[in-house]
Amino acid sequence: MGNVGLRLVGPGVLRSARRRRDQSPRAAMAGTLALVGGLVGIDYQPDRTILQEISLPVAGQLAEVELRLQQAEEGAPPAAARAYRHMLQGGGKRLRPLVLLLGAEATGEYNGRVLQAAVAVEQVHLASVIHDDVVDNTRSRRGRDSVRMLLGDRQAVLVGDYLVAQIYRQLAARDDSRVVSVLTETIVQMCLGALQEMQWRYQAATEPDYLRAISAKTAVLMQASARLGAICVGADPRMEQVLGRYGYDLGIAFQIRDDLLDLYGDPAILGKPIGQDLQAGQFTLPVIHALQQPGADPLQKLIDQFIVQRPEPEQVARATELIECLGGREYAEHRARHHADQAQAALTELRESPARETLSRLADYAVERRQ
Repeated sequence: MGNVGLRLVGPGVLRSARRRRDQSPRAAMAGTLALVGGLVGIDYQPDRTILQEISLPVAGQLAEVELRLQQAEEGAPPAAARAYRHMLQGGGKRLRPLVLLLGAEATGEYNGRVLQAAVAVEQVHLASVIHDDVVDNTRSRRGRDSVRMLLGDRQAVLVGDYLVAQIYRQLAARDDSRVVSVLTETIVQMCLGALQEMQWRYQAATEPDYLRAISAKTAVLMQASARLGAICVGADPRMEQVLGRYGYDLGIAFQIRDDLLDLYGDPAILGKPIGQDLQAGQFTLPVIHALQQPGADPLQKLIDQFIVQRPEPEQVARATELIECLGGREYAEHRARHHADQAQAALTELRESPARETLSRLADYAVERRQ
């Protein structure tokens, strides 16, 4: 999505979204694209990206999620309100609530419990982004200053903590112990994954090490989002398991693609320079695989230099070339596609529906996206 501001969503927009849910997909296409574009300040066109169309089956629900996210700013302390507004205005894919909404649509009927859980998973994601940027000394995100650059590290950490506390306050008010339990275990795993990743900086991690780290970093929250879709509509436990498998593999595929984009993406589209993970000593799958190949000594020597001093852009470019020559890029692309295929295979246990088809398309998007 573009690096543009979110617009406030009013009740009239929500009513319009709900009316479109009753129309045929073809008749509603242009109007819903314009609606969702209005939510995030983007001029949507039918032939833009697959994600725009993927959102169509749950566009009305996404509009309600967006409104709730914006309302969460009300009553917050000034620093928290400023940070929260800054993040929402930076756009975002809203991928986790999208997965939750589609999972609910595929296994039951939309309700208020689904809406609250969809808001909660996005808020968990936003809090984790704030904390990750502090840990990684990230200066920018989607072409905008990170929250830590806006407020400083100390306030940024406290804002992230406040956001998590607010999530639990809202869920406690509803007395939804099952959703609380799933999110609590997810957050624990995310914290453990971040700690593991810090321990492996500038070390020759193995592929299993990497998979454990990204499972906790990304896949567990995607898995929880998919599971919660089924849980919140009271679906059969087997459907929860099916969606959990889907969400896990989708998350792995998504993170591997993210790591590929860090090395080979377009900085103008990403809104940040390439090679940031490499410079920070985070050895992702393309790097790990490349370093294990015969003839990897020049790459290893170059990376060793990064430890001593911050690399110049030309050195980063040279490293990405060597990684590709050693097969790291191709291997990572293959592994991402494998996990996307696994996610799609899990969906075959769900009944056929537009939501199931959309979840399948989302797996393709995860490994084809450019940002």
